[in-house]
Amino acid sequence: MEYQNLFAKIIVPLDGSKWAERAIPHAEHVARSGGSELILVHIYTPAGSAYLGDATLANQTGHITQARQNAENYVKGLKNVISSQNINVRTQLIEGTNIAALFCDYVNSEGADLVVMPTANQNRLMRVLLGDLTSQIRGCINACLLLVRGDMEAEWDAESRKALDAQAAAEPKAPVVEILPSATQLLESCKTLFQAGLLTAAEFEAKQAEILKRT
Repeated sequence: MEYQNLFAKIIVPLDGSKWAERAIPHAEHVARSGGSELILVHIYTPAGSAYLGDATLANQTGHITQARQNAENYVKGLKNVISSQNINVRTQLIEGTNIAALFCDYVNSEGADLVVMPTANQNRLMRVLLGDLTSQIRGCINACLLLVRGDMEAEWDAESRKALDAQAAAEPKAPVVEILPSATQLLESCKTLFQAGLLTAAEFEAKQAEILKRT
């Protein structure tokens, strides 16, 4: 069974870092193989929003608007590149401070089948906002999780692997149909062997009689 055929909707969470973008090639491969829809979800927190009060933030409208525009431009650029590869892709911005909860709510509301993202055990200097999102979302998303450990290496989350293997085992196996050559084809083969000198006249007549007896 090809696992990628199970995933109609694939989500990749991004935070603007190259670390998070490592997941994109793997998601593209699955989407291309299965004709899936790819959703790039850019998660960002307006600068200082976790520490400033509402009144202070109200005076930062210009900065917040600019941050939102930068986020839109970022995912738009990625979308244009992916779209050029004939992959169905769209984007979504998620703005807030409780990233894990917001992301889980979005994944489940979309009915996504697969989330592709880097593992948490990477150099912390490479992370921007996603941080340890991998470990936080395991228990709250209703989707499989494909974890990218390097630029060219990815593996299924343990729970996702169990679910996929169980589904593969439950699928009915196609019956094996043995297609035998017809009597005409067998006679032609024997004739070819006889003409090539690989069968004597006696052997040819014996094979011919045996084939005709079966029909």
